[in-house]
Amino acid sequence: MATGIAAGARLRVEGSGAFARLLSEVIAPDQIAACAASAGDVVVVACATSEGITRVDVVSAGQPRTPAGMRHEPALEPVARLIARCLDEHDDDIDALPLDVAGTRFQVEVWRALRELRAGETTTYGALAQRLGCGAGGARAVGQAVGANPAPIVVPCHRVMASGGRAGGFALGLAMKRRLLVAEGALLA
Repeated sequence: MATGIAAGARLRVEGSGAFARLLSEVIAPDQIAACAASAGDVVVVACATSEGITRVDVVSAGQPRTPAGMRHEPALEPVARLIARCLDEHDDDIDALPLDVAGTRFQVEVWRALRELRAGETTTYGALAQRLGCGAGGARAVGQAVGANPAPIVVPCHRVMASGGRAGGFALGLAMKRRLLVAEGALLA
C-alpha cells in the first residue's frame, strides 16, 4: 500500500485543538503511523504524520488494520474513532482534523475546494470545475482529482455528484457514498 504522500504539491491544513496536539506529540516528524476503529461492518484506518492525516482507508472487518510499512500507534485511536463515527452521523469535529496530503497542484486545489463544502451540501463535478475556473473538459479533470483523494471522509469527496443528480463514483464504493450522505442529511435513508 502507498503511504499517501506523493511528489508535487501538498495540502496542509492546520487542525485545531486536541487533534493537532495529539499528532504532533505522538508521531515523530519523519514517520507515518496508523490506527484503526470499527464502524459496524467495516474498519476505518487513519494514517498520519506529525502534521496531519495523510490517508484514510475503509476496509472489511477481516482485513489488516495497519498498512505495510507503517507503525501502529494506539494514541491515534480518537482520530480513527472520529472518522468512523462520521460513517453513521456527521460530527463537526472532523473539520478540526489537520491534513497532510500530497498530490499535483491541481489535485490539491480540488481537495482544498472540497474541504469548503459543508456537511449536507453537495455539488457536481461540473459546478466544482466551473468554480475552479477550469475550461472545457474541466469536469473530467475534477473527477480524476476527486478520485485521487487519499483521505476520503476528511476531504469530503463523497459530496460531489455527477450531473443530473446521479451519484457518480466514489473510491470507497457507492454504498459508502450513500451512507455518508445519509449521515450528513444530504439524502434520505
